[in-house]
Parts: sequence; structure tokens; C-alpha cells
Amino acid sequence: MEGNYVSENERIFFETVKEREENVFTFAGDLLVSEDDNDDLIYLMRRDFDEFELGTAKEVESYPMYYVQCLADALNANLKQLGYIDRDVTFLQWLRRRDYDCVRYDRNYDDL
Repeated sequence: MEGNYVSENERIFFETVKEREENVFTFAGDLLVSEDDNDDLIYLMRRDFDEFELGTAKEVESYPMYYVQCLADALNANLKQLGYIDRDVTFLQWLRRRDYDCVRYDRNYDDL
């Protein structure tokens, strides 16, 4: 992704997450996207250094949390296949369509 950003907000997202993955351990979790900030009720939580939990606050038949070992796997996850939304989009496409408007960088629970 580096150098191929489609917007300024995308650049900020990737550079901020990269810096945190490399330098900021989180025991309690770093909530980057909250289900309270979008109509699809999607959330993204960074765990430890570079592991991620993608999920929804909706009731879904499958296990609602999708735990991955890297950001790329979370971004490539198909939200329809996970049962989170009815549109066939990846999490990256979903973020881009919103221009990252639901991403916040002040919710590391270790700091609260």
C-alpha cells in the first residue's frame, strides 16, 4: 500500500497503523473502528502489536469475530461472506467507500 494511497485519509490510516504495529503494544486493545460510528455496526480492534479482530455488533449465524494475524488479512476479508453486511465488499473497499471516516486513533484502552 505504501505510496499507492487513494486519499489522504488512507495514507494517515496506513502510516498510523504501521507505526503502532511497530512501536505500541496494546494489552487491552486499540479500537480503530467502533460499531457505534457506522451504520453497518462493524468494528476493528488491534491486539498486541499486529493482530486484529474484525467483527460486528449484529447477531450473525457464524462466530461474529474474525481474528487475524495481520492487517492485510482483515482488509481482504469479505464482509458479506462473514455475514456482517449484505453487500459483497472487502473491509478495505468498505473503508475506502467511507474514506476512513469512522477510523479514530484515540481509543487505545491501555491509555484510557
